[in-house]
Amino acid sequence: MPEVVFQTEVCSWVLATPTALPALATHPSVLEAAGWRPSSTVQLADVAVVDFPGLQVSCVQGGPQRYHFSVIQSGGGQPSVRVGRIATALFTQVLQFQPGIALGLNFLRVGTVRRQSAAALSLNWFSPEFLMRTAAAGHPLRAAGTKFLYDDGPWHVSLSLEPKAQVENQLVANVNFEVSEPTSETLADLLAESDRLYASLLATLDQLFEEAPVATAH
Repeated sequence: MPEVVFQTEVCSWVLATPTALPALATHPSVLEAAGWRPSSTVQLADVAVVDFPGLQVSCVQGGPQRYHFSVIQSGGGQPSVRVGRIATALFTQVLQFQPGIALGLNFLRVGTVRRQSAAALSLNWFSPEFLMRTAAAGHPLRAAGTKFLYDDGPWHVSLSLEPKAQVENQLVANVNFEVSEPTSETLADLLAESDRLYASLLATLDQLFEEAPVATAH
């Protein structure tokens, strides 16, 4: 059994674009894909936030000349079929009017550490020599965070790990799969990778936190 057992708290599909089109968050195709009437809707000049049971559709500014169209699911592990339908409907509409800067699949996962504190586990990511140097500099580490960057096919992956603040035995993993310049032609194939990317994430976390075998005398 892995040393850390993770659960997904939030997952989301996000399409980054150069301009805002908040009216598309309530496009009829998006509402049809959701299958529910919105429980609340906020729409301004360049912002839209639409809440449905268990998920949210939004258009918000993510930086200078960068807007994020998001379909956000609370809990549930991997993105549901419903989230995929909504993302397909929303992003298809958006890409008819402007180019995509990037498409991302994001996960916020919280893990429970089984045999030690999350802070102690986080220090295992660094060599004893590095820890000695920080201590010699007058700053012995109590805990640490780290970020892994790697590729999975066309996706650039960022995996950040750090102890959860004020919770001794929990570790927070922020994971982002991102591909540049999605188009209307590539969108369906990219969204269809949801299950594979989720399985890849699970395998990576299990591998990182695989419990070391117990040595036995012969």
